[in-house]
Amino acid sequence: MKTCWISLGICLLLSCSSPEEEPRATTTLEYFENAIVIPPDPQADPYTATRYIATRGSGDRRVFRYEYSIPAKPNIADTGFTEILLFEIDPELTSFTAGGLALASLKPYYRQICYCASNDSYPVTSGVISGKRLSESRWEVTLDVAFPYGPVEQTLQVTGIFERQD
Repeated sequence: MKTCWISLGICLLLSCSSPEEEPRATTTLEYFENAIVIPPDPQADPYTATRYIATRGSGDRRVFRYEYSIPAKPNIADTGFTEILLFEIDPELTSFTAGGLALASLKPYYRQICYCASNDSYPVTSGVISGKRLSESRWEVTLDVAFPYGPVEQTLQVTGIFERQD
């Protein structure tokens, strides 16, 4: 019987894992030349993502992409969270500010990726997006926006340096 208890103790000790570091959140601020924001297409096949999700495609604009991501925790279901905001500007601009009705011209869309009620893209409906070019490959951009996310209104406030991606 004593051998049984010792064996059980050893099994329990070996089955315990050491505490793991919490996943670290990351923020990605980037922009792309010769691109466009492709809005969700309600007429698309209901089994394709383009029906519900705004994406970046090839085009003649400059597209900015903000992403904040918390990785899923190992061995825990329904964790992890990512939010993405996309918008576009005229590539000739060296600075911009858009609010009110002008905000829609940037085609801004927000999306969450998580175990949420919805992972669809939603149009940004109010607030201000502004930016100024710092160099050939860097922009300082401020997002102070609000948008419907399902039945509630969400807000997002971010200021940061967006780096050019090729």
